[in-house]
Amino acid sequence: MLKNILTTFSTKVIAGLVSFILLLFTTNYLGATGRGTISLLIVSCEIINLLSGFIGGTALIYLVPRNKNRTFLNRVFIISYIWICLASGMLTIIFILTKSIPDSLVSHVLLLGILSAMFNFHLFLLISFEKIFLQNLSAIVQVLLVLFAFTGAIFIFESASVISFILSLYLSYSVSMLLSLFFVIKNLPHKKDRTPLLNSVKEIIRFGFISQLSNIFQYLNHRFSYYILNYYTNIAFVGIYSVGVAISEAVWTIPGSISLIQYARIANLNDLSYSRQITIYLAKLSFILTLFAISSILLIPADIFVSVFGKDFKPVKDILFYLSPGIVAIGYATIISYYFAGIGKYIINSIASSLGLLVNLIFNFLLVPSYGYTGAAVAATLSHLTTGIFLIVAFLKEARVPVISLFPSKGNMKIKR
Repeated sequence: MLKNILTTFSTKVIAGLVSFILLLFTTNYLGATGRGTISLLIVSCEIINLLSGFIGGTALIYLVPRNKNRTFLNRVFIISYIWICLASGMLTIIFILTKSIPDSLVSHVLLLGILSAMFNFHLFLLISFEKIFLQNLSAIVQVLLVLFAFTGAIFIFESASVISFILSLYLSYSVSMLLSLFFVIKNLPHKKDRTPLLNSVKEIIRFGFISQLSNIFQYLNHRFSYYILNYYTNIAFVGIYSVGVAISEAVWTIPGSISLIQYARIANLNDLSYSRQITIYLAKLSFILTLFAISSILLIPADIFVSVFGKDFKPVKDILFYLSPGIVAIGYATIISYYFAGIGKYIINSIASSLGLLVNLIFNFLLVPSYGYTGAAVAATLSHLTTGIFLIVAFLKEARVPVISLFPSKGNMKIKR
């Protein structure tokens, strides 16, 4: 398990570095407005991804180990691909009707949404097979292709524009989607099954809906502010706020790497006691590392942010300051949430995320009109704290462990097997 965590963490660090370079390029060459446009495009595609995950999302990590046969997986492929196309079309229509995105982005949201959703579907299958290296390789290829293509557009073709970044996304998702598909096909089991089609469909939808509902709520907690900022202020404010969010998500590489391996391990084991034990240990480890990371970032002078990202982005440090309590809370709560996902209790994560989203919505509408991106940051932190507290209380009730065991200390930072 430790090897997979380190491999995944290394992959995410590389992906984070690549994303940071892209962040520098987009802020310095495209400015706050260009960065805001790209952010709205990526967020809209991610929402399509999440809706697509109702069928082919994180629930596959739980379902596939329990249905290791080609018949079930063939059905997953067909149902998922059809749903991805339907979900992309439906959400694009909603974006058009609500005027959530500029007209120039509509077709790109539709097509990139389909490509990225198919790619993510393949990644979840690879994780469910516990082919962590192949999953990491596919993810690295995707981000590197964006970087190489956009770098070429800037320095070779001298075309630093939003459309050149969008074309880079088309290239990266097309190639990585096909590569990940190849890896999945190579690892499909040969065993077949006679389970009725209707039973398979019910199982996929039942687990997928509950699991992905939580992910959608959680993502909207991180991104709903973009649309509110765009509505009440302007797209440049979205660009400035997105930089603070991007840095916070770089910190979340830590809990993200840990939880991915934790989830796959718990889902493939049938040992509830051990699952609770590693969850407590990893949650404390994630909390310590996340706190250290965000504290280090907050020590960086504001002028450094200006010199790195450009004069438009001076408020980034203030945004990070208001986001930091929520960043640390998610660093701990993520591990707890993946415990519940690993044992199939997705409903708890869905409730936690829905409570967080409710808080987010209320305070976004209350604070953003008057305080702009600062209000959005405060709303996000209140949302994350709400989600974290609910998950911790639910874990204490389910695991029946003393509260003191959840706090890091020299004596309890160990794991037994």
